[in-house]
Amino acid sequence: MSLELSYDLVWRIYQAENQNYELQQIPKTFYEDAAELIESLPSDAHDTGKRGTKENAIKLIEAVHERRSQKILMYVAFGRQLPQNAPQKEAELYDRIATIKKENRLNITKGKSQQDPFTLKSMRDMPEIVLPSGSRLGPLKKEQVVRVASPDDRRFLLESVICIEI
Repeated sequence: MSLELSYDLVWRIYQAENQNYELQQIPKTFYEDAAELIESLPSDAHDTGKRGTKENAIKLIEAVHERRSQKILMYVAFGRQLPQNAPQKEAELYDRIATIKKENRLNITKGKSQQDPFTLKSMRDMPEIVLPSGSRLGPLKKEQVVRVASPDDRRFLLESVICIEI
């Protein structure tokens, strides 16, 4: 269902988007209709120094897109869902950003235990011990630098005064 998009309607959509923090209802085919509108407008090929209708329409549509993209970022940041009849282009943008956000969150939680081990220094000579995670550590020499991945292992070694943090 394609709505007959006009310059006046684009202007009203632009104003509505700038007056509210919520995504406004626009036609599901807004961007396709906007492309058709641009094609239908006469070319602005005069050297009057002023922008013509076609150039203004392009600027308005770009401004609407930019504002709505900013709102989509906020929707993702706060875990809000897009309105049901959002244009396909915006739904795809929302999904891509949400996926990146989710992947980033998962990388952060996985990253500490796999990539950034805790660095500690032993306080005394120690035979091999079994840590709370089930992994083995040692035998240790006094002032030997050790790395452990688990926060529980780190806490155990510090609380037992086997190691200090460096």
